[in-house]
Amino acid sequence: MNKKYRILAVDDNEISNEILVDLFESMDYLVDAVLNAEDAINIFKEDKYDLVILDLQMPIIDGIDLMKLLRQKFKMPPIVALSAYSMLDIYANLKELGFDGVYKNPIDAEMCKIIANDWLKASELK
Repeated sequence: MNKKYRILAVDDNEISNEILVDLFESMDYLVDAVLNAEDAINIFKEDKYDLVILDLQMPIIDGIDLMKLLRQKFKMPPIVALSAYSMLDIYANLKELGFDGVYKNPIDAEMCKIIANDWLKASELK
């Protein structure tokens, strides 16, 4: 039996979170979604995840600062960023800052498959 991977999605846009949840759950992953950094930190105290997906642009604490906070406080699984910015402009910088991967927003089913293959399925091979 395959392990049920758990994903935490953090995006201040409720519709974006619903899309992420629907897409990943349709691929048989367990997904929790929260709307802000504070909720992400609180839920991480209670649950364990195999992958964290962060929107970069959020009010109060953005995705970059949240990634840094999570890495300081917890033993973290891979953290990937979603961004509407041009990937060429920000990819190298975000990798240097500590993100494991960077993907283009808006997200679709194909991008979810790529993320799952890059970070969840690949861990099965290790």
